[in-house]
Amino acid sequence: MKWHGVLGHGNAIIYVPENGFFSLGNSPYRMHGEGNAADIYLGYRDFANPIAFSPVRGKVIFLKPVRTPKRYFSPSNNDYVLGILNENKGHVFRILHVQPSVKVGDTVDIGDEIGMLIRSGFFCRWTDPHIHIEVRKTNSRLDVAQGGLKLNLITNNQFKTHNNKKINIDHQDTIVIDGTVKYIRDEYFLIALDNEYICKNGILFGFKSEIATNGEVRREGILDAGVPYYPHGCIIGISSENASAGDHIVIGNLPVGTIRKINNYYAIFKTKLIVSKLSIEENGKRTNYKIKGISASIHLKRENFSLKIVYDSLEKKPNLQKGMHVTIKLNQIMNNK
Repeated sequence: MKWHGVLGHGNAIIYVPENGFFSLGNSPYRMHGEGNAADIYLGYRDFANPIAFSPVRGKVIFLKPVRTPKRYFSPSNNDYVLGILNENKGHVFRILHVQPSVKVGDTVDIGDEIGMLIRSGFFCRWTDPHIHIEVRKTNSRLDVAQGGLKLNLITNNQFKTHNNKKINIDHQDTIVIDGTVKYIRDEYFLIALDNEYICKNGILFGFKSEIATNGEVRREGILDAGVPYYPHGCIIGISSENASAGDHIVIGNLPVGTIRKINNYYAIFKTKLIVSKLSIEENGKRTNYKIKGISASIHLKRENFSLKIVYDSLEKKPNLQKGMHVTIKLNQIMNNK
């Protein structure tokens, strides 16, 4: 399996497998809303014994079980904190959601087996198996949630700029996203999208969104967010040279967030409230279903990218089949600025 170094702090580099994906902002937790944590997805979509492979190299220095909220879908109240001193001994990686097979004193390299991914009580019902990771100072307490350092995106920043495109931020628009059902799980389904919805930067792929300043679209980037159900998200490919706090994040003509903070090649935004619906053809007529929203992360292969559609209710779901054409509609809520 080929791995790529895509994130880090100083010389503490975090790697992602080529067939996987990662996220900075697609999470409800505050540390993701500050750019101090990332989630590494190894390509699994279910919890049928997913093996955890290390996204970092270093020496195991800390292991501790921690209690989690009790969830109906989680088999236990336990998660685990794993601390790995990076190879240059300047920082410690803090890892969660792995039941470890390693022990304190072990040395691990990129791609080494370190345990099994678990379905944690820290998850939402639609969360996929993943490794939560932070970079900490060596004297940081690893058994507490505070202390993650700012993560920087390693990229050559080849996103497109725009000169003439203008939108009306105050216009109550409806955005339509067409796709084909690719994968179905009880809590969500994935749709494959045409290239018009895709943004590319070097080896990174994802769902296209754009930055708008005073109604003028300036730059495109990759959406990394659960819209609108998480309070924050990220757009990848943005710097302080081409965006500012207060700029709008838009999908088509629809504002979905407002930039709050800009880090190295990505911006963190506050999510706007929008209405999201699924429209499908059933028995010869068009039927609409309320959905919780869309979920987009950052992929390393175009063919692996899919947009996640999260069900609003597990009781009121459509009868979907792989290959079925679906339409997602996003609408702005009036006076939501």
